[in-house]
Amino acid sequence: MSLPSFESIYGQPALWKSLKQGFENGSAVHAFLFVGDRGSGKRTAALVCAAAVLCEGADKPCGACKACKQVFGGVHPDLVRLGAEGASSIGIAAVRSLQETMRTKPYEAKCRAILLEDAQLLTQDAQNALLKTLEEPQEGNVLFLLCSQLEGLLPTVQSRCRLIRMGRLSKEEMRRGLADRGVPPERAEELFAASGGNLGRALEMHADPEYARMAERCVGLLEGLRAPEELPAALDSLKDMEKDRQLRRAFLEAMELLCQRLLRRSLGLPDCGGSALPRRDFTSERIHSMMDAIVWARKRLNANISWAAAVEPLLKRIIGG
Repeated sequence: MSLPSFESIYGQPALWKSLKQGFENGSAVHAFLFVGDRGSGKRTAALVCAAAVLCEGADKPCGACKACKQVFGGVHPDLVRLGAEGASSIGIAAVRSLQETMRTKPYEAKCRAILLEDAQLLTQDAQNALLKTLEEPQEGNVLFLLCSQLEGLLPTVQSRCRLIRMGRLSKEEMRRGLADRGVPPERAEELFAASGGNLGRALEMHADPEYARMAERCVGLLEGLRAPEELPAALDSLKDMEKDRQLRRAFLEAMELLCQRLLRRSLGLPDCGGSALPRRDFTSERIHSMMDAIVWARKRLNANISWAAAVEPLLKRIIGG
């Protein structure tokens, strides 16, 4: 199987062509910020860019040189990766350590590529420390920040990076992406609708039937939860997710996708398909409120707040509180 390249990234071909040219002619900036949901392809895209920085060939990334193979094998000495590693935040000590590394010369390449994953989990002190590096970049280093929630980053950090938003795929792009990964074509339409155009999410749904079952549970919750006195029973119905991170993630993603479809319906736009929608009308304001509560729940879970405390505000928004 060939290594990833700019041409193999699905969606936004003009963007990737522009980036490729920048790396080849030396005009690329020193810091990039990739923003997108989990499964949107931001990590793969950042790795392709990192390979372009470290590639030894003229056609970057060539996918054939030693450097490219090391990047995608995760063993290149000048590819540095920093993330939360399961923690709820990335502190200033990690950024200070990274800055020390950036002051040294690369081991093999002319430049060092740095992937800072989970950038939305950087503490404010850590972001302020990183800001110094973004304002006065160390020569020989290119940073790639990966972020799922742009709101978690200071505007000053955002403004000093080239922002790259990982968009939703079209139906045709999704069909091609799924086919390239061996998914039967008859499933493409269903997975496109259920995932909202997110390829990573679609592949997870194909591999795990729990996602389909979770969508049904969410529809039942949106239809049935209508009064404050029903809240304790609703919380109890979600108790199986308390210790299961995968179930919690599937629940929040399924609820988010349903809210997006409900919003389209409330605005008179056509539905993209998938599972049945709740037989209940919600105003656009209520739907936006529920979507805010989903974002809030994810942040609280990252901060190790209990599942019940994280999800209760969402249930209250469903009721109308």
